[in-house]
Amino acid sequence: MLRTKIVIILISLFLPLLLNGENWTILVYMAADNGLCLNAVKDINEMEAAEIDDNLNVIVQVDYSETQPISTARRCKISSDDNPETISSHLISDIGEIDSGSWITLKNFANWGFSNYPSSKKALIIWS
Repeated sequence: MLRTKIVIILISLFLPLLLNGENWTILVYMAADNGLCLNAVKDINEMEAAEIDDNLNVIVQVDYSETQPISTARRCKISSDDNPETISSHLISDIGEIDSGSWITLKNFANWGFSNYPSSKKALIIWS
């Protein structure tokens, strides 16, 4: 949890320097179909608290735990908001039940994300 906050702070501080007029796509793969599900929701809300530049696409695929009200995997495009309690980013799709522990699922998300959100710079973050 502390490491996640440090990464978010570092990204917030250095992202303007990294963007430098370039288009970026950052894919965040969240395998949260486990005891970390509530942390995933909190971290998505923390991403929404950041200012998102027009040159930046932050796309999250999160696999929620079946013990939560939302139990399927979803893809969303992060947008800025100031509500720390509710995820308000644009839902791209509900992709149903997935095996987020499979490298094939990760590969499919990366291929889909970088194809649908082309950019000059790319990053893939694996969370969990």
